[in-house]
Amino acid sequence: MRRLGCALALLALAGCKSGSRSTDTRSSQLTDEKLKVKFLDEYAMGPTTPLKAEFHVVYHDNSGGLVPGGDDYEITAAIRVPPDAVSKWADGCERARLDARPQWAKDLVGEKKEWIATAAPDIFRCGREERIIHVKDGIIFRRLSSE
Repeated sequence: MRRLGCALALLALAGCKSGSRSTDTRSSQLTDEKLKVKFLDEYAMGPTTPLKAEFHVVYHDNSGGLVPGGDDYEITAAIRVPPDAVSKWADGCERARLDARPQWAKDLVGEKKEWIATAAPDIFRCGREERIIHVKDGIIFRRLSSE
């Protein structure tokens, strides 16, 4: 009986996943724009591929262990998309009343001129995601959270 218990324990441990996706990464840690976009896409895909991205991804992968659970995450991102792709970012979303320039967006981009929008945004909620879309500028601020 004891051997059976040990064998089951070893089998359970062997079945655990390796290669966790857990991370706490800021775009400022990456120097290449293509790498930034690719990294963000791994954690927060969208309807189109961004041209540029600034982000902070906090992701805890809970898939390992004997009883895997849902992942915990907090992802904030500023992305720039081509003008013809902006409308796709509002598809399936509902208009929302949220702060047009929340602190988390300011923390991402500061006062960098390339991220200063010239027009008021359209604001949406897409499930748990908040999207602040500056249509004329092709700038989208995103906040995704598991809570």
